Amino acid sequence: MPVEGGSEIGIAEGLHTPIDFDAAGDRVFYIQKAGPDGRSMFRAWNARTGELSSVGWANKPLLWGFSASPDAASLLFVQVDQSAADLLLLEDFR
Repeated sequence: MPVEGGSEIGIAEGLHTPIDFDAAGDRVFYIQKAGPDGRSMFRAWNARTGELSSVGWANKPLLWGFSASPDAASLLFVQVDQSAADLLLLEDFR
């Protein structure tokens, strides 16, 4: 909502998760849900101009959350390069 009042506006639809946004400078960054190809898009909304822009893509699955640098020049995020699980059976364990 503008400081001088008015109605609210939506700036981010289809968030990857509810916590996938961060503000830096005059921009709000967020991650859009992955498309059918599994890629997620990073987007930015400029509070000064109201402009929405694409910032980049994550080509692999993401984990929750990310961070924008204070100067809005970099985004730090965690992507899953490999996922595996092991099951071990221990008998007569003491």
